[in-house]
Amino acid sequence: PMSNGNSQGTNPALTGRPSGPGVGQPMVSSAPAAPTPANGNSSGGTQTMSSLASQGLQSQPLPQAQPLPQAQPRQQAPVATQAPRDQNSGPSQGVASSVNQILPRACSSKAIGFLVSYDKEENGEVYELAVGRWLLTSRPAGQDDFILIEDPTISPLHAIIRTSKDGKIQVLDQLSEHGTGVTSLGSSEEKDVSGSMVTVAHGDTVRFGERVFVVVIIPPVANRS
Repeated sequence: PMSNGNSQGTNPALTGRPSGPGVGQPMVSSAPAAPTPANGNSSGGTQTMSSLASQGLQSQPLPQAQPLPQAQPRQQAPVATQAPRDQNSGPSQGVASSVNQILPRACSSKAIGFLVSYDKEENGEVYELAVGRWLLTSRPAGQDDFILIEDPTISPLHAIIRTSKDGKIQVLDQLSEHGTGVTSLGSSEEKDVSGSMVTVAHGDTVRFGERVFVVVIIPPVANRS
């Protein structure tokens, strides 16, 4: 008989519930326990990731590869181009298959004329004359403006050429080994140039050593500032 309602005195035969040890305790699963991490943390990867995140060790995205800079094309000097040829016209008579290209070039000072020579090149060699004082030489000069003529009969300090804005050209020999001479247009007599400046005109011929040049002067009307 129940004296005070305490379940400790309940007869199992009357209640139908099992008795003995383990009664009322939770059942233990027979599945193997999950492996414990090496650091003893039983909470597994979740707590490990949480701890890494708290320490700022989360994986960072890889930096994107930067594109390589493209190589810049080199700038090439202009060259002579070949003129197109009509395939139906057949071979041309007395006409060159290529055309030389003449390009403008800025002068260091005002251009007033040219020296043109035909003794080395059949088509001529052209030396530009601009306003100033020019040393005619066979070697590059250091400080002075110079006109370079590579020839064994031209001295390193052969002659001085002085030009002005009004088209006046004067020549003075510098005691060169092979001398300097001027022949006026329409004359066959050469004047030796030594000791003083000699003025040359359009069409005159000037000899430096064994090189001969024709003087070409741009008319003042076409050479206005």
